[in-house]
Amino acid sequence: MARLTDLPVELCVKILRALPALEIVRFQQVSRNFLALICGSVELQYLIERFLAGVADVSPNPQYSLRERLDRLHTWSDAWKRGQWSDERTLPSHGDEHHVSGPVIAFALGDYPCYHTLEFYLTGSRSRGIAPRSWSMGDLGEFSEFAFDWSQDLLVLISSDWEDEHVRLRLLTCTTGMLHPAAASPMLTIELTEDHDYERMLLYICGDLLGFRS
Repeated sequence: MARLTDLPVELCVKILRALPALEIVRFQQVSRNFLALICGSVELQYLIERFLAGVADVSPNPQYSLRERLDRLHTWSDAWKRGQWSDERTLPSHGDEHHVSGPVIAFALGDYPCYHTLEFYLTGSRSRGIAPRSWSMGDLGEFSEFAFDWSQDLLVLISSDWEDEHVRLRLLTCTTGMLHPAAASPMLTIELTEDHDYERMLLYICGDLLGFRS
């Protein structure tokens, strides 16, 4: 009877990588042969290390090989364990109105309640091979508050043209300022209560939920 270990190593790896990372870890305990096979496969080790670190892909840049990604993942994980600064970025300050999402910080330019431009700064990551960059997004019209979720490329703006006790929220992308492709409508309209406070309106994004407070 043919056994799994009789198959070529490449085929065994292809079969194992279809399993969840936790199952691959458990599979190492089946025999010494499987332990050697899994420990000797960079691809399987990368899947396991990603699972243990809780990251999707520490080096999304396609120019890096799996070995380079695994090495960068080890560097990234070690940096978190040590809790020491490994790099520093100096960013220009554009005022008090700013928000942070993941590795990106955004500043609103203008005077409240009529901001008109956003400045984005991606801090980058040396261990992940992500270069720092910045971009400006103008011609957004007047807005009084904003929030963004970098993981979803989602930018939400509160338009400054309040009328008839309603506020209007625009759903755009952080990278282009265009209508977000997942948005069913380019604008949401919210009816305010009688005791609303225009100067304390806040936005919150959590997954597919959008919170609004006034």
